[in-house]
Amino acid sequence: MSGLERDPKGRKEDNGVGSAIDFVLSNAKLVLGVGGAAMLGIATLAVKRMYDRAVSAPASPAKMGQSGKRSWEEPSWLGSSPRLLNSDMKTNLSRSLQTLPTGNSASGVCSVGAGPLSLGAGSRQRASLGEKLRCFYETRVRIPSEEQSGARRAVLQICSQLLSSLRDRLPDAPLRDPYPSGSLYDDLQVVTADHAQLMVPLVLEKNLWSPVPGEETIMNVPGFWLIRRENQEYYPRGTSYWDRCVVGGYLSPKSVLESFERVVRDSINWPAVGAALDCRVRPVVPSETIALEVQYETDRRLFLEFLPLVVFEDRVLIAKPHRLAEFTNVWRQSFREAHTSRLQRADRGDGGCRCLCLKLLKGVCKVNPALGKLDSGQLTAAVLAVSTRKRDWSPDDLAERFLLLIRELVGWLEEGCLPCPLDPKVNLFSELTPQEIDELGYTLYCALSEPESLLRT
Repeated sequence: MSGLERDPKGRKEDNGVGSAIDFVLSNAKLVLGVGGAAMLGIATLAVKRMYDRAVSAPASPAKMGQSGKRSWEEPSWLGSSPRLLNSDMKTNLSRSLQTLPTGNSASGVCSVGAGPLSLGAGSRQRASLGEKLRCFYETRVRIPSEEQSGARRAVLQICSQLLSSLRDRLPDAPLRDPYPSGSLYDDLQVVTADHAQLMVPLVLEKNLWSPVPGEETIMNVPGFWLIRRENQEYYPRGTSYWDRCVVGGYLSPKSVLESFERVVRDSINWPAVGAALDCRVRPVVPSETIALEVQYETDRRLFLEFLPLVVFEDRVLIAKPHRLAEFTNVWRQSFREAHTSRLQRADRGDGGCRCLCLKLLKGVCKVNPALGKLDSGQLTAAVLAVSTRKRDWSPDDLAERFLLLIRELVGWLEEGCLPCPLDPKVNLFSELTPQEIDELGYTLYCALSEPESLLRT
C-alpha cells in the first residue's frame, strides 16, 4: 500500500489520521484477502481525500473574507448542478444576498478583504465595467436607425393590407382603427428589429359587458380578467356583434382570435400580397396568437403579432393567452405602455440611464439562452421598481445601477415573485415554472461575481 502513503510536501499535517489509515490498510490483507483489501483501499483513499479537502482551507484573502466566511465573490452554487437548485442552495442564496456589498461597494468585482486599496480598485473596476457595458451596447444591443426605419416601413405596409382585408371581410365588426405598437416604436427594441404588434381595438357596448378581476374568480389569477356578458334578460344573445364569441357567459379571447384567424391566415393570399409589397409574408403556424413572418430584405425579417384588445377606463386587456392551458377565457392586462411611459418620463426629467439599463438587460437576456425566459415586461417592471427607490440614475452610475438590477432580480427570483409596480398583487413571475426560476436565479447569481460574463457571447 505504499501508493497510498502521503506526500510530505505541499500538504498539511493530518494529526495522525493518515498514519492510522495506513496501518489499517497494511493489515487488511491478513483479514480480508487481496480483493477485499483492494476494495477497502479504494474506499479509504476517497475518505482521505475528502478529509484532506476539509482540512486544507484556502489561504488567499480573495477567497476568504475578514470574518473567515466564504466570500460572496465565490458563489456557493458553484460546483453544483447548473440547472436544478435544491433548498440548501436557496438557503445559501438568502445568506449570501444579505452579505452582498451595497452602495458604493456594490460593484460586484472588488474583493471584500482587499484592505485600504479596495475602494480605489473598486472604482477602477466599476469604470471598466461601465466602459464594457457601453461597448456592448454600441456593438450588440443598439439597432442602427436605418434598420429600424426599414422594419417600421414593412410593418406599416402589412398593417395597411390587414386593415383593408378586415374591412372587406368583416364589414359589421365594430373595430377601431388598428395601429402598430411595441418596443420598435418606443426605441426600446434591442439587437435586431425583429418583432412588432398590430393592436386591433374591439368596440364593446358599455351596458352589455363588464370586466371581472381574475383574483375575484375561482381561478385566482391577478393580472388577468374575465369580460362578462351583462343584461341578457333585456338584451338577449345576438344583440351585440361579439355575442358570437361568448363562452360560458364570458367573452372568450380564444374565440375572438379564431374569428380573426379565419381572415388573417385563411382568406388573404399572402404570397400575392408579398409580391406586391416586394417582400415575403407567411402566417406563422403553429402559434398561440396570430402572427405573420415578414422578410422585407434578404437578411432581415420580423414577426408581426396580431393582438385584439379591449379598453375599460384605464385598463388595457389583450387577447394574449395565459401560459397554462386551463385559463383559456381570461384576458391579459397589459402594463407595457404605462411602464414604458413612466421610465421615459423619469429619464427626460433627470437625464438618467434607466432606459439604457433596460436595453442592456434586454440585450443580455436576448443573447444569453439561459436568460431567455425573462421577457421585456418583467425587465421593464424591474427597472421601474428600482427606479422608485433609487433616485440617482446618472449615466456615470451605469455600472452600479446595472449590478443593482441584477442583484434585485436575483432576490425576486429567490422569492419567486416580482410585484407589478402599478398593481403589487400581480406577480409577473407567476407563469414561470419553479425549474425556470431556479435556472434564471442560478445564472444571474453566478454573474454577480463576474458581470462581464454576461457580455461575452
